[in-house]
Amino acid sequence: RRATLRSIAAVAPRAWCMRAKLSFVLMSAIGEATTSAVARAVADTTTSSVARAVAGTVPWHERLDRSIGKSKKDRGANFVQIATVDRLGAPHCRTVVMRGFEAAAGEGGDVLRMVTDTRSDKICELIARPECELVWWFGKSSEQYRISGRMELVADDPMLLRSFTAEALAAAAPAPEQREALMAARKQQWGNLSDQSREQWFMPTPGKPVGEEPVGNVPAGGRDVESGKVVEPPESFALLLLRPRRVDYLCLSGNLRQIDLRSPECDWTGVIVVG
Repeated sequence: RRATLRSIAAVAPRAWCMRAKLSFVLMSAIGEATTSAVARAVADTTTSSVARAVAGTVPWHERLDRSIGKSKKDRGANFVQIATVDRLGAPHCRTVVMRGFEAAAGEGGDVLRMVTDTRSDKICELIARPECELVWWFGKSSEQYRISGRMELVADDPMLLRSFTAEALAAAAPAPEQREALMAARKQQWGNLSDQSREQWFMPTPGKPVGEEPVGNVPAGGRDVESGKVVEPPESFALLLLRPRRVDYLCLSGNLRQIDLRSPECDWTGVIVVG
């Protein structure tokens, strides 16, 4: 009996060790399987997220239309900043009013329209270097659009020929076949301005010291005294047309950034990027 007990005692540790090793092997296998399953799930989820992000690109003009719609009642939602560079490479930035999109300029109605005074400094900068960038911020939805491209000038000011060559002015102007329609759009935009805004174009040259130039005859509201009709636009009144080539969209509330690029074939391609 004692011999039997000793035999059992000798065998028991080995059996326990075998069971322990078997349990360890099984647990390792389960752990590896679980880890692999988790890794595959994470990879699948990440891949799906990326796929959804890429598939979720929205053309920039559609996003912009939505942003404008959300901010129609917000004062200042149509204020944008235009950054230019002068002949010496110095940057300049100013706030202007966005007036809408110009269908007569082609490109599917994507061309942005603003107005300016041909006597302002920005004209010299844009004729020298027509490439610029516009920033449009929508505070209500925390969205920013950085729109860069080529700025064109629609004007009828003979004074410009005294400061710039005909070649430089032609390079800063729209295509000749669009001029007639755009000049009509210029006149229409003049009539759409508020009375107070129209008066500014009859004031002395912007940027000049007060009193250096005499204040001429300023028609009240830019209207004829007798008929009350809007007078013809002065020569210094011009349209600014920005033809977008790159749009960088950023939504701070959703941490979403998308960049749209226009190809030489006039096709737009958008991609979601890290914000």
